[in-house]
Amino acid sequence: SSIAVIGLFSPMLSSQSDHWEKLSIAGHTFHDRFLGAETLDPEIEAFLAAGAPPLVFTLGSFVARQRDTYYRHVAEAAQRLGRRALLLANEDDVAALRATIPGDVHIAAYAPHSQVFPRACAILHHGGAGTTGQALRAGLPQLIMPFLGDQFDNAARLTRLGVARK
Repeated sequence: SSIAVIGLFSPMLSSQSDHWEKLSIAGHTFHDRFLGAETLDPEIEAFLAAGAPPLVFTLGSFVARQRDTYYRHVAEAAQRLGRRALLLANEDDVAALRATIPGDVHIAAYAPHSQVFPRACAILHHGGAGTTGQALRAGLPQLIMPFLGDQFDNAARLTRLGVARK
């Protein structure tokens, strides 16, 4: 192709064999500073400040089928581990989940990953490009549960790097 391609991912996630002549890897983009990342929602801030670093569960901007089941399973897993958890859910699901999920699980619709991830004990996510970049930036253990597209490839690459499990 005569068209150049810009890769918006970390060069750590690729090998020389992945590159082709017209590929330029620019690194991850970090969007949340444009979405109000300067401050956290006061409820999230209070939850984070009230105890040990939580597990953070997120599907990023991805909305999965059967997400209600996913949210309930991850909340149950955190409870079984005896860990606090911050569950970043689809905004349409927050009220119902808050009413039905007991324990030390805070449920919110959105939180800037750049503000939340560094305060977690581990990040459990879908493996999307933006979330992967922020999780790498936080430098914490990751568990990736891919659903589609590049998420499987991202999970495999992070696993090979030794920074995540899938």
